[in-house]
Amino acid sequence: MNRAVTSSLVAVYVADMRDLAGAQGGSRDGLGTSRFEGLLSDGERERAGLLVDAADRSRFVAAHALLRLATSAELELPLGRFSFDFTCARCGGAHGRPRLIVGGEALPVTGGYTVSLSTSHDLVAVAVAVAVAAGAVATPPAAGEAGADAGTAREVGVDVQLVSATEFGGFDEVALTENEVAGIRSRDDAEMQRMRGVLWARKEAVVKALGRGLRVDPATIDVSVTGTVSGTGSGIVNCEGLAVRWADVPLTVVGGAARYASAVALMGSGDVEVVVKNGSDLLRRY
Repeated sequence: MNRAVTSSLVAVYVADMRDLAGAQGGSRDGLGTSRFEGLLSDGERERAGLLVDAADRSRFVAAHALLRLATSAELELPLGRFSFDFTCARCGGAHGRPRLIVGGEALPVTGGYTVSLSTSHDLVAVAVAVAVAAGAVATPPAAGEAGADAGTAREVGVDVQLVSATEFGGFDEVALTENEVAGIRSRDDAEMQRMRGVLWARKEAVVKALGRGLRVDPATIDVSVTGTVSGTGSGIVNCEGLAVRWADVPLTVVGGAARYASAVALMGSGDVEVVVKNGSDLLRRY
């Protein structure tokens, strides 16, 4: 029987498409990611093929390959032992949050493992969350079974955000709470712009964890915390009557980190430990 979860460990793998392009002697726009396509399902390859822009296709393939490689590494499962279901719970399309499938069966949330992915410009990020019951260590799941001693999983959301993407008129009015607006407008221009990106990454992570996307008005989600303008904060927000824990992700494993902001969020108010890992290395080694 699963016991109450006291904490979650979230491994966040971040890869820089420029690292992969450099390793292959190409440009980001023309990056050859075909060697990763065999990791993807037929449906994912079809979705990638519908993307007109070469950079978008490469980013999609790299992100979905990293999802598998990171899950394999964290759960200590061979790549052939699991897959993902991307069915949208709302419309049935193939663009929903990834659900882990082990041995042909969907792993229930009580299996203790949830995943999320995000892309923005040069970066892709994958989060693998492992929920651990008090005094226990989660172990890799067998087909269709929960991991031994795993607690009930907390849905996870990860977001990585190019800060400059929030540089448009009216952003504060449509995306931020009054409290957040007051907090950033006391800063200098550079810090104010960075904080917009930080706040947006937190909000995106929260709505991903909720599974609601931007059907939730972002201006109703307050993720401001005094003294965390640099993007090293954490907190709990109540959204639609549900508690969600969020935490900033320090992008220490990639170059040009100041241009981006990243955050993870998990359902519930329990503690979370975030470990950032180099996704570029993981992809290069494949």
